[in-house]
Amino acid sequence: MQNLTSLLTANARLNFPIAIYFSLKPTGHSFSEMTSHPDFRSIERNYGEGLVRAAKLATPRVDDWNGAVRLPQHLELKPRLPRAFVPCRRLKEGLRVYSNGAVGACACRDFEGNSDLILGQTSDGLESLWAGEKLETLRSHWRHLNKVPTPCQSCRDYHY
Repeated sequence: MQNLTSLLTANARLNFPIAIYFSLKPTGHSFSEMTSHPDFRSIERNYGEGLVRAAKLATPRVDDWNGAVRLPQHLELKPRLPRAFVPCRRLKEGLRVYSNGAVGACACRDFEGNSDLILGQTSDGLESLWAGEKLETLRSHWRHLNKVPTPCQSCRDYHY
């Protein structure tokens, strides 16, 4: 929480130069229980009132993270889409920063920030990671060789 709070505070102080998005993983808790949790309220104070609005707009069709999460009855499992030679657009939308300082190309399946989608650490510089060879190689290998990163092979959050 401390790393996330620091990131949000710095972003606000600099007049929001980067877009930061949040996703709520499915739990057995109701929406009101999740959004009234102290951690959610702390993030909301630094993020702004749009956080609850964004959470409400989230689709009820979700990923079960390869069975790691049991879905409550009010949520529906997303279908898996074919991935042949079309990289997920998340690889072009922005970087994902983990609480441990790891920076990834996507966080849909990589819970711990230790997969082949990890590009480096925040100390490496976000701009250099975004423009770096590792991310371009991920995109290129998917597009030209159909070499899909390991976490992406079972992802239900694939966007083309």
